[in-house]
Amino acid sequence: MSKARDLANIISGSGTLNEAVIPNLAASKITSGTLGADRIPDLAATKITSGTIASARLSLGDSDIPNLATSKITSGTFADARISASSVNAHVDLTSLSASNLTSGTVPSARLSLAESDVPTLTGNKISGGTFGSVNGSSLTSLPSSAPTNSQILSGVASVSAGSVGSYICMSTGGFSKGVNDTFSTNNAMYYCTMKGLYNGSQIQPSGTYRTMGQTNANDNLGGSATVFLRIS
Repeated sequence: MSKARDLANIISGSGTLNEAVIPNLAASKITSGTLGADRIPDLAATKITSGTIASARLSLGDSDIPNLATSKITSGTFADARISASSVNAHVDLTSLSASNLTSGTVPSARLSLAESDVPTLTGNKISGGTFGSVNGSSLTSLPSSAPTNSQILSGVASVSAGSVGSYICMSTGGFSKGVNDTFSTNNAMYYCTMKGLYNGSQIQPSGTYRTMGQTNANDNLGGSATVFLRIS
C-alpha cells in the first residue's frame, strides 16, 4: 500500500503530474516532442532554474514579449516597413549630411541660399535669355580687340541725315537766347535757317531735343540769331 500511496502522490486520479513532486529541471532537458497540455500541471517559473529552452519548443505571442529597451537591439537591420519617416526625420541631423548622399531628385530653390562665390564662371553661350542690368564697362572682356578704324567712323558719320539723332543743323532760335551747351526741345518758333538767321522759302521746323554748340541772341535780327545745334534725342 505504501507504493500505491507514493504513486498517488505523484500522479493524480486524472493522470496529471503533481507539481510538488517535479524536481527542478534544466531547460536543456527538453529536446524534442511536445507534451500534451493535459499531462502537464501548472508550473511555477521557478521550477526552470538553468539552461535554455530550445526555440522549437516555444510558441510566443505578442503578449509574451516584454517591452524592450532599444539597448537590447545590438545587431541586424530593421526592415524599411518597420521604420516610420517621422521617426527618421525627428532624429537625423541634416546639418551634417554629406552632399554625396543626394543622388537623385531636385533640391527646391527655397532651400538654397547662394552667394556669389557659389556661382561658377560661365561662358557666354550659357546665357540664353533675360536682360542685363547696368554694366560697368571695365568688366566687359568680350569687346572687339581693336577700336573702329577712321574709315568705319567716317562711313558712319556720312550716313547721318540732317535732323536725325547725332546730326548737326543750323537753326534759328526764334527770338530765344541760347547759351553754349544748353539743351532743349524745339518749339514752333525754331526753324532751319542760314547762318544769318534767314529762312529760304518755307519755314521747316525740326523735331527732337538739341544741345547748343554756339550761342544765340534774342535781339539779333527780327527772327532771332542762328547757330549750330546737335540733336541728342
